[in-house]
Amino acid sequence: MPSATLLRTWAALRTWAALRTWWQRSVQARAAAKVGGQARLQVIALLACVLGLQSADNATVGAIAAPVSADLGIGNTQIGLLVTLTTGIGALSTLPVGMLVDRVHRVHLLTGAIVVWSIAMAVSGFADSYVMLLFTRLALGAVIATASPVVASLIGDFFGAGERGRIYGYILLGELIGSGLGLVVSGSVAGAISWRASFIVLSVPGLALAWGVHRLLSEPVRGGHSLAVEGDGDADPAPDDEVGLVEKAQRAQGTTPHESLVLTMDPATMSMHDAVRYVLSIRTNVVLIVASSLAYFFFTGLQTFAVEFLRGRFGLGQSVASAVTWPPPSPRRSARRRRIDAPLRSAARRSSAYGDFDSTFRCACATIAL
Repeated sequence: MPSATLLRTWAALRTWAALRTWWQRSVQARAAAKVGGQARLQVIALLACVLGLQSADNATVGAIAAPVSADLGIGNTQIGLLVTLTTGIGALSTLPVGMLVDRVHRVHLLTGAIVVWSIAMAVSGFADSYVMLLFTRLALGAVIATASPVVASLIGDFFGAGERGRIYGYILLGELIGSGLGLVVSGSVAGAISWRASFIVLSVPGLALAWGVHRLLSEPVRGGHSLAVEGDGDADPAPDDEVGLVEKAQRAQGTTPHESLVLTMDPATMSMHDAVRYVLSIRTNVVLIVASSLAYFFFTGLQTFAVEFLRGRFGLGQSVASAVTWPPPSPRRSARRRRIDAPLRSAARRSSAYGDFDSTFRCACATIAL
């Protein structure tokens, strides 16, 4: 018996070592080469995890909507209110938090916000009434508002202007992955244990991420570009050079700036009223804000009620409905994905709506969001 245990332990250690080697050589090394070095990859991964944690939190309510409704005796209106108030508080808190980000140590602020977020998530799991759950979600909304302005500010100081769009795209992948993991993990935990355990389980990676941000993420110099591409020295232009590049691009295109919109004062000294008025005075910013709001409006409705719709319309279990809601990675689905989808196809055939399932699903989610 001891020899068998030792053999299993030895095999497990060998497997772990092989997986670690494969990860470092095949995944981590390629990703580091693509983004310009290991230090840059570390910053991108940490910031992506921050947005992923925020997105997972938003998806959790939708993943556990059915068991929460049954346990607390509430309906879809109350579930929607949980998401609406959390998002509303987060939106209102973003403005003062954004001003705070310009004045304090951002890494410390982000670390503290993640710790408070994790504690609030754990407390949500012990809520014995809808009112208590609502108040914990309101607190979460205020804390979540810290993530976006801090991430945007750090990207500006870690990376040069010519690559910020690409880097931000990599970081936003964390938001999409976090949303899918939030649905699948929270839904599976709720189906296997309880919806309260979903909140508690989600708080654990939050504490781990807070430790990682505190230990591995350094505060960059404001206005500088701390992470040049490895091997290129100081590859990013200095801020003064960037201004020169903008002027050269304007002359090349034959355009002139709107003198009334040129910012001549230090943004860090602006009041919140002046900052909001200046941002909204630029039409491009207004279009981006409206477009982003509409997209997140639909996406939040989809996150909140997609699992509930699948359970009620097709009679799926909690875990299966949560897994199906995660968007398929490609037309070439894996065998595991086909096994997960099998109950859905079976239920859809029984409902005589299999042929129109995709359009029905999309229309229903759009109707709920609107």
